[in-house]
Amino acid sequence: MGDDEGRIDGGVPLDVYAPLAPALTADPRFSTIGGVDLLARLTKDAQNYIQDCLSAEIDLNDQVHDLPFKYWLTRTPSEYWKARHSATYGFCSEQFKHIARDPRCALIDKIVSSHWRNGLYNPSWEEIEDCYAAISSFDLGLDGFEVRLDHTTAYKPSGYAFHELIHLDGALAYHVLHKGERVMTIGFSLVKGRRVLIQQVQLASKRGNRWLYRFPKNRLEFILERFCAAFPRHTIHLIDPEDLCNSIAAIYQGNIERIEKAILDPDNNPESSSGRELQDRIDAQRAKLAWFNEDRGRLEAFYKNTGRFEPVDVVTFRDNRHYRMAA
Repeated sequence: MGDDEGRIDGGVPLDVYAPLAPALTADPRFSTIGGVDLLARLTKDAQNYIQDCLSAEIDLNDQVHDLPFKYWLTRTPSEYWKARHSATYGFCSEQFKHIARDPRCALIDKIVSSHWRNGLYNPSWEEIEDCYAAISSFDLGLDGFEVRLDHTTAYKPSGYAFHELIHLDGALAYHVLHKGERVMTIGFSLVKGRRVLIQQVQLASKRGNRWLYRFPKNRLEFILERFCAAFPRHTIHLIDPEDLCNSIAAIYQGNIERIEKAILDPDNNPESSSGRELQDRIDAQRAKLAWFNEDRGRLEAFYKNTGRFEPVDVVTFRDNRHYRMAA
C-alpha cells in the first residue's frame, strides 16, 4: 500500500471489489477454501525447511500449519488477511509487495487500520466482511456519475490520498467522477461499534460545477441518504463543523511552522535557491490559510444543513466530535 505501484488515476472502480470468500476454517492463519490441497500451495523453498525443521516421524499434513507463512502461496483476500494479521505468521518482503498491490487486500488492511487508528480496536472478520461489502456497494444512483475508492497512504487516519493528489480528512474516500473527471471527494473512516464517520464532503473545484444541478438541492442530505443505504448495519456520523474547521486550520498552521523551522537551517539561506523556495511555500500556505478563514463561515453552514437528518448523540474520535445522524 505504500509504494507507487498500483496507483490508479481517479481511484479504484468499485466493481473491482469482488465479494470476499468466507473463512471456512477456524484456523486464524489460513482459509482453506473448497478443499484446497495445502501442500500444493508451498513455495519451492519450503522443501529445505521441511527437511531441516519438521519431524520425519509425523505425517506432513499434521505439521503443515507449522510452516512460516513465507513458504506459502496465497491468492485470495481472505487468505491474505488471515495470514497478514496473525500474531505468528508474517510475510517475506516479496510476498508483501505482491499482495499489497491488490486493491482488495489494500482495502482489507485499510478497514483494519481505520478501526485501530480511531480507537485501538481490531475488528472481527465478520465486521471486516460487512465493511468491505458495504463500501463496495456504495452508489449515488445518478446517471452520468461514477464512484471510485481511495484511501490514505500507509496506515494514516488522515493525510494524502494514495491514488489522487488530494488531502483526505478520513482514512478512506469516495471520489465522484463526472465525464471522467473527479468533481467531488467524500472522506470517511470506520470505527468501533459499526460506525461510519463522514469527515469530508469537498468539491474538486470552486467554480464551473455545472453538473451540480444533477444532485438534489441539499447535497449533504443526499450523501447521508446514500451512506445509510450502503451501510445498513452501521450508524452514520457526521463530523462537527467547528471541529472540522479547526482541524483544517491546524493543518495549514502546522505546515507553516514546519517550513519556518526548515528555513532556520544554515543550508537554507534566504538568498539561496532552497531558501527562496521555502519562502514561496510559506507564502502559499499563508494564502491558503487566509482564504480558508474567509470561507470558514460558508463551510460550517454547509455541514450544519443536514436536511431531514438530525444529530441525536455524539462520539469523539481523535479529538473531533461526530454526531450520529437520524432521519
